[in-house]
Amino acid sequence: MRSRRSAAAIVRSVRLTGGMVLMAYVTGHLTNLAFGLVSLDMLDRLRIPLMAPWQSIPGQILLYGALTSHLGLGLFAVAGRRSFASLNRSDAAQLALGLLIPVFLAWHVLRTRGAIVLGGEHATYAVLMINYWKVTPFFGLLQVLGLVAAWVHGCLGLYGWLRLRQWWPVVAPFLYPVAFALPILALLGFVEAGKQALARFAGSDNWPLQVRIAPRNSRSWRRSCRSGAITFCWAMQLPPLPPVCFLPRRQSGTAAAPRA
Repeated sequence: MRSRRSAAAIVRSVRLTGGMVLMAYVTGHLTNLAFGLVSLDMLDRLRIPLMAPWQSIPGQILLYGALTSHLGLGLFAVAGRRSFASLNRSDAAQLALGLLIPVFLAWHVLRTRGAIVLGGEHATYAVLMINYWKVTPFFGLLQVLGLVAAWVHGCLGLYGWLRLRQWWPVVAPFLYPVAFALPILALLGFVEAGKQALARFAGSDNWPLQVRIAPRNSRSWRRSCRSGAITFCWAMQLPPLPPVCFLPRRQSGTAAAPRA
């Protein structure tokens, strides 16, 4: 009996730790988006210090390990229940949001991280915003829903753990405003950055070429990686990856126009 209790405690600790790691990752994303209220270029400047730790090898091991453990142990805990009727409203909402998060964010991961793995470069926020607001607005909506679902899911999980601590009444007045303000500021930043991106491309008659077409002087390996990405998405019956994921880096946040 004691061994079972100790094993259950270890599982809960691992699941909680993984959830806190994922919450830190989502917090970085939302904080980054909130600075869209300042400027579109500010998003790219802050993405480096905020997201670079997660793009390192130790950061990726930590992030993917946390994702795997949290998801696997969460499903294991749900499967261990005798009946879903035992779930309270908070647990039911957390479970539903947890199941929806991969649906909302799967395509975003394929477009960004998948493009990098296949040999492309990380698209700037100017390119991502013009895609989300002009080229593929449906996937922009999925991105917003995914971030909101991840944030609410994490807040519910942290609340269930923190409310049992003796010091919770002391820190609660400081955490509640953050829990509500950060996603709101991030959504406002997403809207403002989208407006700036649309305005930046509005004066160009050939913005579809600037956003969708890679320059003709691209390296052959990049073209082959782009073809591989399109083939992968065709096999998965998904819309093709926008070639903007394979555009070379641009200076001053502007899109690179193709040579004649």
